[in-house]
Amino acid sequence: MAENDSVLPINELAGTDPTKTSGQSAGPDPREKRGLAENVSDATIPLKIAEAKIAIYDRAEVESDKTVKPANYDALAAVYALLLYILQGIGLKAFYQANAIQVHGNVKNACQPLVAFLFRHYDHRSYARQTIWRWSCALSVACANGISEHAMPDFIAAHGLDRLVEDYRKIRLGKAPTQALTDEELANSISWNKDDSTALPNLECTNAVTGKVLAVIDCNAERNETHIVAILRPAEKQIMRIMAADARRRLAAGT
Repeated sequence: MAENDSVLPINELAGTDPTKTSGQSAGPDPREKRGLAENVSDATIPLKIAEAKIAIYDRAEVESDKTVKPANYDALAAVYALLLYILQGIGLKAFYQANAIQVHGNVKNACQPLVAFLFRHYDHRSYARQTIWRWSCALSVACANGISEHAMPDFIAAHGLDRLVEDYRKIRLGKAPTQALTDEELANSISWNKDDSTALPNLECTNAVTGKVLAVIDCNAERNETHIVAILRPAEKQIMRIMAADARRRLAAGT
């Protein structure tokens, strides 16, 4: 992203040529669409699609439905299609002006006013503020990588929102994006192979424990003491995420 994304006019996001994204474009080539800058209604169809997808996502969030994640990704992909359409046509400045969208001076992400506008009917929801920020990060990273409309669903699914948010933070600081390692790969990088040297004796606190669990072990090498101080019962994917987070901290610290 540019150093001062909050200053409009903004017709493109830095690092992105919206007319040259891979795959099919989200909208018509601006050279083939006369008067698009004057005809704001050309964005009506992708706008309506995005709003409809957000309504589905909102229902899933409110009802704590198991489809929250798919609805989340589906709606985000629709917003990205709308963003590309705007960038290829009238530009963000014209779209914001036409829809009376105010861009506050402290906004650093050019996508954020668009996402906030789309959530204007749901801004009272407890999840809305965080979702607006996270989606804005993901949209910015997708633009910076030249992702096409049709590649966006796979892009989100492959990386996940958490990693895209982290990539946005790194890009803002001028750092390289997060390494494309899966949680499983990161977890395996700090795992020990099970053998006689890793076996622990049966203890009263572990006799009833079966299956995948996570133990918090306090080690004191000076006193030659090792104590299990807690046994947690997260799902296997949660264990992978916990281990992956620790592996990332070790990589960042060079240990």
